[in-house]
Amino acid sequence: MFDEDKIIPPGSTNWDNGANNTAFQSEQLVITSNPTSIYNWLLANKPEIAKGTKFYSYPGGPAGSFGQVDVWGQGLFKNGKGGDGARALLSSFIDPTWYANYINKGLKGRFVPVYKDMGKDPLWKQDLYSEYQTIIDTARSMSFSGNPLGALAELTSKYVLADLVQDVLVKKVKPADALATFVKTAQEIYAKPENRR
Repeated sequence: MFDEDKIIPPGSTNWDNGANNTAFQSEQLVITSNPTSIYNWLLANKPEIAKGTKFYSYPGGPAGSFGQVDVWGQGLFKNGKGGDGARALLSSFIDPTWYANYINKGLKGRFVPVYKDMGKDPLWKQDLYSEYQTIIDTARSMSFSGNPLGALAELTSKYVLADLVQDVLVKKVKPADALATFVKTAQEIYAKPENRR
C-alpha cells in the first residue's frame, strides 16, 4: 500500500498523534481511525462533511473483525487537590443515572458507555451509530489478549511499533531485521521489574 499501490501518502511516516484527524478534517482522507473526535469537530466546523460521515468497524481478516477501544480509568491521588469535590465527581461515574445522562446526552456518542444496557438508548439506534453495536460486541483493547501492564504503556508511548514501520518504509531495513530489532526492544521493556505490574 505504501511502496507499490501508493495508497498511503509518503508524508504519513512523519505524522504525529493528531495527523489522522487533521488529514480527514482537511479532506485529504476518506477513512481513518479515531472517528468520534473527528466527527465532533466536523459537526462544529464542516457540517456538510459530517452529514456524509459514518462509523464502521475495522475490515475483517482471517480471525474476523474487531472493534478497537481504549479503556480509560479514573483515579484520585491520596494527597491530590480537589478533596470532596473530586471524590463526588469520581463517584458520579459509577452512578448509572448520572453516567447515562453524561454519556448519552452530554457527550452524544463521543464515548461508548461501559454499562451494556446503556447502549439501548435511542442515541445508539440512529443510523450514524448503526455499526456501533458491532464495534461494542467485538471490542478489544490494545492489550488484548494479555494484561494491560506497564510494559504496554511504555511500548506504545515510546513508539516502538512506529519505529518498526519507519525502519521498513523509510530506512528500507529488511522486514526480518526490523522485526528482530522490535522484538529485542520489546523484550527489554517487558523485562523491567516495574513493567510487570
